Amino acid sequence: MAVVVMDPGAYAHMDRVCEQLADHVGDEVHNDVAQAVSPPMTGYATGELLASVHAIRLGARHQVWIGTDHWMTVEYGARPHLITPNGPWPLQDRLRGKFFGFTVHHPGSPEQAPMRKAVHQKRRLPYVGGM
Repeated sequence: MAVVVMDPGAYAHMDRVCEQLADHVGDEVHNDVAQAVSPPMTGYATGELLASVHAIRLGARHQVWIGTDHWMTVEYGARPHLITPNGPWPLQDRLRGKFFGFTVHHPGSPEQAPMRKAVHQKRRLPYVGGM
């Protein structure tokens, strides 16, 4: 019967290695998402989506998110739908000074999946050192 004895410092070393790898992959995912949503992503890109991409490190975890109220439309696409104002005023593009009236027939949009593409991309991991 074989007995395996692990060096007590091995667990601390594995924690450091996992933290370094999480930082590396998290940074790459963050950069890939930011690049995917950079203008001109669509014909009406304003940079709002790019400005809402954030990342934070939480030890061996890394969180990346898109912080707009329409991130799901970009990620998963949208069916054709009507857009109506939230009050007694016409719809407008304030940035360009355009007015669209009280109803817009949006043609829908295909999914672009910047987050899923970045997360599921195969990556080369760096060597982070032995014991």
